[in-house]
Amino acid sequence: MSDDLLSSEFNRVMKRLQETVPPSWPLKDFVAVNPFLGFTGKTFLETDALLKQVCDVDLLPPLSYFRTLHRESRLSIDQISQGYDEISRDHPDLLKGTPLDEVVAWLHQNDQPQPVERRTVWTMAEALDQTDGGERKNQILNDITRCLSGYFDDGEAFWPMPWRNQSPFPAWKQMNSISHRMDFLGMRGFREFVQRLPDDAEKALLQMLSIISLPKHLWFAFCLAQLSSVAGWASYVKNNSKSGESCLPELLAIRLAYDAFLIQSSDRVSTICFHQDLWSGKRTLEALAIPDPMDVIRYVLQIACETSFRHGLTSQLSRPQKKSPTTVEPLAQLVFCIDVRSEPIRRQLELVSERMETLGFAGFFGMPLKNIPSPGTEGSSHCPVLLEPAFQVEWEKSSKGAPHDQDRDSQVKEETWQKVFHSFRSNPVSSLTFVETLGWLSAGKLLFDSLGWVRSRFGAFLEPADPQLLSSPGKSGGYRTCLTVEQQVDFCQGFLSNLGLTERFARFVVVCGHASDVQNSLFQAGLDCGACGGHSGEPNARVACAMLNNQEVRNGLSERGISVPESTWFVPAVHNTTTESIVLPEIGAIPIIFQKEFHELTSACHAASLNCAASRSSRFPAEVNRDLSRKSRNWGDVRPDWGLVGNAAFVVAPRSRTRDLDLGGRVFLHSYDPTKDVSGKILESIMTAPMIVTSWINLQYFASTIDNRKYGSGDKLLHNAVGKFGVLEGNGGDLRTGLPMQSIHNGESWQHQPLKLLVVIESPRDRIETIIEKHPNVHDLVSHGWISLVVLEHNQFFRWGCDSWDLYEAEGSSMPVYQGVSQ
Repeated sequence: MSDDLLSSEFNRVMKRLQETVPPSWPLKDFVAVNPFLGFTGKTFLETDALLKQVCDVDLLPPLSYFRTLHRESRLSIDQISQGYDEISRDHPDLLKGTPLDEVVAWLHQNDQPQPVERRTVWTMAEALDQTDGGERKNQILNDITRCLSGYFDDGEAFWPMPWRNQSPFPAWKQMNSISHRMDFLGMRGFREFVQRLPDDAEKALLQMLSIISLPKHLWFAFCLAQLSSVAGWASYVKNNSKSGESCLPELLAIRLAYDAFLIQSSDRVSTICFHQDLWSGKRTLEALAIPDPMDVIRYVLQIACETSFRHGLTSQLSRPQKKSPTTVEPLAQLVFCIDVRSEPIRRQLELVSERMETLGFAGFFGMPLKNIPSPGTEGSSHCPVLLEPAFQVEWEKSSKGAPHDQDRDSQVKEETWQKVFHSFRSNPVSSLTFVETLGWLSAGKLLFDSLGWVRSRFGAFLEPADPQLLSSPGKSGGYRTCLTVEQQVDFCQGFLSNLGLTERFARFVVVCGHASDVQNSLFQAGLDCGACGGHSGEPNARVACAMLNNQEVRNGLSERGISVPESTWFVPAVHNTTTESIVLPEIGAIPIIFQKEFHELTSACHAASLNCAASRSSRFPAEVNRDLSRKSRNWGDVRPDWGLVGNAAFVVAPRSRTRDLDLGGRVFLHSYDPTKDVSGKILESIMTAPMIVTSWINLQYFASTIDNRKYGSGDKLLHNAVGKFGVLEGNGGDLRTGLPMQSIHNGESWQHQPLKLLVVIESPRDRIETIIEKHPNVHDLVSHGWISLVVLEHNQFFRWGCDSWDLYEAEGSSMPVYQGVSQ
């Protein structure tokens, strides 16, 4: 084959791999990601069958899980029959040879199904470990982790890797050209092999593929198996490079080098890494990816569970809506993030006072900003990870400090002492006497931490200082210019219009971001606001309110048809999702004419917070009589915040549709009035952004629950931070990118029910169908079973099946409360 054809095939394989591997973000920006992002063009069951060919994985709960549900009367035969019928309509070929009676029979038996070997592709290290014994796979993984931990280090290492100015592959090559580690582990001659490789990753890959005599029709399968063996690192390097380009080919070259050496130095050939039909070209990887009969049975049971949940939620939504008294003027309209943790506090606020109205919107509130906490700091992006910040916010220095941060001078002093302390502890000489010399300085901190006397992330109030709004640096110069009034009007108009709040403003409009207050979670960013890139929504709320309280901005909005009365004041707030408290500004930050009624707002928020905290026990029995404030500051509590556990649905509708319903903290709620969106533009923005993000969250929780070994991060007690950017379970292994067991399991039973996301939208069907046809990524999610889409039109439900609508009858049951299932 000519070099041009080889290069063309190589580029095709690289492009396909880039699309297949999901991204991940560093710990400081950690957000939920759909681990099956590159497979949404296939159905769920097709993806399960394909992944089983290249790695040890399972995307469905074990049969014992469904047996427990049936035994406890939480999964009936009627529900299984309904799920079976639904699959028959959408994918009739799937159930050939699998009658309903067989599904039910397996449910009633106690026999365990025999495991079936599904792998058709192995790495050479795995193949040799199976035939000859040994730990080559783990040894290679640990060696890669040792190198990449130093390469991507973010200031943790006392002695930085000397080759970090190069791309990952040549840096790894330099390190392994002099390291004897793999030689000592049995791979003698590995150093010399590495030295002979080209410095360029692409050239090295082509050379190694030639060395192992791998036919080009197997390139993708073998490379996918290579990356699957280092899946955590693959996700990280895809999204985190120093040159602006993905490092995925570099990682592939690194991983393939070990296998190429094993093939070259052993008496085995690469044939042993493949199923015979795959090697000969008789069948493709996709052709071999046929669901096993037991997988089909478990899939029927999974769909039955999802159908049951859908019946319960839609029946609740179809109940007659109670009309709010028209004579009651709202005191406050509180805008919360769509996060499932906002649903219980919103319900409690509305129960406390009929003068409280709540709305749901993505938690960055239409303000895609980069937050600079204080002059001289780097800052972070407070917007969805798929967006780039549109402007910067630099908080003015004040005597009280910036939000969640100390005064800059104090911060500089603290950072200086931390560097000195870290240097003394890490230095090869002084570290020998570190404990004897300075160990006693930790006694006070240990005592305070043990007693729970630790500083919360939240102050007693929000800072009243106005932010200085800065745009991104100009293309032609290095200066920044302040946002113009016109630009501020643009952002505010987008926020209010997409929210549907363009008239009938209350006395207070509270823009409430959210954040989590925990002490001992490396994945803390994952407990904060995903719409803010894994950070607090406070800066976004403060900026939105500062703009909307500006008279010039209000004048500009009035010219565009949105008249905000002088009797309305926008108030920033933060919902502490760990303690359920709502943090409001101090009374002095509120204009005098609003202060009297502000006390009523404060009292209502306080009462709602107490009620919401008390109701936690209905969802999490282990938290009965727990003081959530002390719990959040207990460094020994491994479950300080349950995060978004239990999430199962996304409802896009007016609040009147859900106001009187107890949704158990399981539903994302986005405010949407279809009568105000004739063009469908608002709904399009919801279905192409918040709906995508909620599916990411849902599928991360789903995968971490189904197969925590592969997609989660294992036992939190064994977590070790690496390079300030990632987590290892123990002292080696792959980079962990999913949820720890403690986030989904309480020690006795699962706290998350693995259900794929149900999306319910109140809107005309043709409006939604237009959006589905326009956006391939949306079409793939709803047509291939990754999302279950139901539309409410003229008080009738319609389910989107396989590219068409089915009339859907909501049953008279209620949404079942998930009680957990024992492991």
